[in-house]
Amino acid sequence: TETKNKEYDAAKENFQRFLTLYPEHKLAGNAQYWLGELYYAQGDWERAILEFDKVVKKHPKAEKVPAALLKQGLSFEKLGAVKEAKVLLSDVIERFPKTPEADIAKKRLKEIK
Repeated sequence: TETKNKEYDAAKENFQRFLTLYPEHKLAGNAQYWLGELYYAQGDWERAILEFDKVVKKHPKAEKVPAALLKQGLSFEKLGAVKEAKVLLSDVIERFPKTPEADIAKKRLKEIK
């Protein structure tokens, strides 16, 4: 997994560089989302939450906003922050009702205790 971590780190650097150089690019929201996904894949839930939040706040019209909210909710769930997870998952359903992300959020909400 050391090789995998090096690949993740290189990818994170590339996404970060892109966001620094082109913060207003039409794909900046996607790049920001994938940066969050890399932290999520490595189990760094706190950092993933921060990166996904940037998608929502800095790129509110980005196509990845529903996915970013969903992954934020799942990250909070992984941290054991059930209340925050439920709020975010409900937000996905309310704001983006006809998306695959809303379907996933509904399933997770039923399973969270």
